[in-house]
Amino acid sequence: MKGSLSQAGDEFGRSAYVGLSSPYDTVTLGRQYDSVVDYIGGLEAGSQWATYFAAHPGDLDNMNNSNRINNAIKYTSANYSGLKFGGLYSLGGIAGQYSRNEIWSLGAGYVQGPLTLGIGYLDIIDPNFSAVGNSAQSSATGSNFGSNVVISGYASAKSQKVFAAGGAYTIGAATIGGTYSNTQFKKLRGEAGVGLNPVEYTGGSAKFPNVNSI
Repeated sequence: MKGSLSQAGDEFGRSAYVGLSSPYDTVTLGRQYDSVVDYIGGLEAGSQWATYFAAHPGDLDNMNNSNRINNAIKYTSANYSGLKFGGLYSLGGIAGQYSRNEIWSLGAGYVQGPLTLGIGYLDIIDPNFSAVGNSAQSSATGSNFGSNVVISGYASAKSQKVFAAGGAYTIGAATIGGTYSNTQFKKLRGEAGVGLNPVEYTGGSAKFPNVNSI
């Protein structure tokens, strides 16, 4: 297990998990990163050299790993000639409402010599409570999206969907590459609660495409 006390009151805020590993695959249980982080996050400029200053606005695609997933089971394959793949699923932890706060993701990566490729998908139900509001200090009824003007208005979304892909190629001491992500907040006003809908959406979706070079 690993983590720290500085993550919004969680004893293990970064990650905390246990698991089993074999020559063919690994299965882990606990608080973990999703497949977008695992397979594309390392290709983003923020991870390569520019730190959080190069993260996409509000880190709305989580490529800068702002959010971890609680109660998650993760599968990671072995390395097959440079190819690895995996997925994550979180039930949400609400008795009798199995799809509420549900999160799942899938991804794959390929590394061969100077070439690195990654692709991933993340699907979040009730993101204000499941992905963003999953720490000891989170609100069970109000907005957990904070004051960031880019994403604070979407706390009422019923779901958040992220597709991301990226690649990089190393030539000597230089690396060239880029990433693409598409984030969608769907069914705005799908969640009820204090301050979740400050701009009074009546429905619909919001889409954020992002392109980043490294």
